[in-house]
Amino acid sequence: RSHIFTSSGTFEVTAPGGLGDTIETFAIGGGGGGSGGFPGYGPGRGGGAGGAFVVTSYPVSVATYPISVGAGGAGAATGPGSPPFATGRGTAGGDSTFTNPSPQVLTAAGGGGGGDYDAPSAVAPNSSGGPGGCGGGGGGYPGAPSDHYAGGTATQPDQNPGVANLINYGFAGGTGDNTTFGGGGGGGGTGGVGDNYSSPTNTVRSGGPGIPNVYAYGPGTPVTYGAGGPTGGPNTGPTVDATYSTGNGGMGWLTNPDPSRGANGGSGIVIVRY
Repeated sequence: RSHIFTSSGTFEVTAPGGLGDTIETFAIGGGGGGSGGFPGYGPGRGGGAGGAFVVTSYPVSVATYPISVGAGGAGAATGPGSPPFATGRGTAGGDSTFTNPSPQVLTAAGGGGGGDYDAPSAVAPNSSGGPGGCGGGGGGYPGAPSDHYAGGTATQPDQNPGVANLINYGFAGGTGDNTTFGGGGGGGGTGGVGDNYSSPTNTVRSGGPGIPNVYAYGPGTPVTYGAGGPTGGPNTGPTVDATYSTGNGGMGWLTNPDPSRGANGGSGIVIVRY
């Protein structure tokens, strides 16, 4: 049987050995939001996916196990006007957790927000991708120090130390550019890093891949979790928020209207099998 949490709640074990003494648990944090962008100057950067973990055999006893499900991060809006076009980084997603009252907390960290498009005179440190379970894509502005535009680091590999039978999934965001307008990285995914910037200007860069078919909502319903958000590109269409309950990173944004915003990240999920 599977118990699927798309919002926070509790998992109850009411009888000794009633579940065979162990469970399988999968969790993914909320995806990070993408950042805004400006036509002709640069696409918004993709948000990182939520980090994920799978525990294939976790011991349980008679107890109440609190579950929290991370919300997706908000996409950042641009501001109208002339350069430096400060947009702000996309907001990080929230953590998803499975708590053992013994105590022990298993954490799927929320994804990092996509990097800003900032001139050195503005808030250039925000141009780096946000750290998170999977890192957000790095931003860029011509002539600025390249270390401002690194993709966000992945924090999920450092989560849940010492837990047996557990695998963490989380990768860094792609690197932004400091030499041309339009150099932005894709958000990191649970299955790989986000794409680095490339020329020509405004080229769409993909986010890192997700994990295919780790768990499903039900029989015959395969789901891919934790894809990193792509950057925006010319005529990418209306902002589309990431898929609900998959922990995907939000897409960066480029096309009008101005001000525009990056897409929101997808919310997380926790699935318990027994």
